[in-house]
Amino acid sequence: MIRQFILPVALLLLLATGSDGQSNTFPASGDVGIGTLSPAAKLHVSGGRIKVENPTSTQSQFGGLWPLYIVGNWPNVGFNAYVDDNNWKYGAGSVNNYGGTIQFNPNNGDFTFHSSSAAGNTGANIHYNTLLTLKQNGTVGIGAPTPGNYKLNVAGLINASSIVVQSGFKNTPVFNRHYQLPALSSIEQYINTHHQLPGIPSAKTMTTEGVDLGKMNEALLHKIQELTLYLIQQQKSIAAIQSDIQQLKQRHHN
Repeated sequence: MIRQFILPVALLLLLATGSDGQSNTFPASGDVGIGTLSPAAKLHVSGGRIKVENPTSTQSQFGGLWPLYIVGNWPNVGFNAYVDDNNWKYGAGSVNNYGGTIQFNPNNGDFTFHSSSAAGNTGANIHYNTLLTLKQNGTVGIGAPTPGNYKLNVAGLINASSIVVQSGFKNTPVFNRHYQLPALSSIEQYINTHHQLPGIPSAKTMTTEGVDLGKMNEALLHKIQELTLYLIQQQKSIAAIQSDIQQLKQRHHN
């Protein structure tokens, strides 16, 4: 790990020893300051940018010459935020500004993105909201720290111009000539007993377990096809009754 850290440190030192060498401090032990003579951390860079790169490296596997490593028991990156006394605080110069962090948990391999719940000033403690969670197993939670068994769990509304649900959709056999259409009397009896349509989840189930869009669309299509057959039967019955009425009228006139 020491070897892997040599390149970033060397590059930082080269960047720091520019025209303004008097504003840097590199003690034999203690904190290092670049652009400041009073460093407030192990490495304190003030008044400029940091560039860390290794343009000659083409290796992509772990152990290659990477330009930067973040190593620690609980690696974090703060944006307009720093840690003091185990608390995240708003960064220097903050006046009614926001802060944020990216946190990696080495115990479970999860990444978590946070943002402050309100704006604050320099040195004030930050209270965070969890915005996004990337689990080690590939699941994602947006506003939901624990995605559960879902690949994407969103705690809130989703707006989309189009959603395609790919599921094991089955071609319902309702229009097969061998399909036995249930009698409406049996449907009525089922509704009176269970207060729902056959094959459709109850309101309680949908409230507690949610709605599987693929399965629900399949079930609704099944019901629409059955309803179409009922209407065709009804139309035939109406046409037969109208024909009988017309015949009775002709006999009456005759």
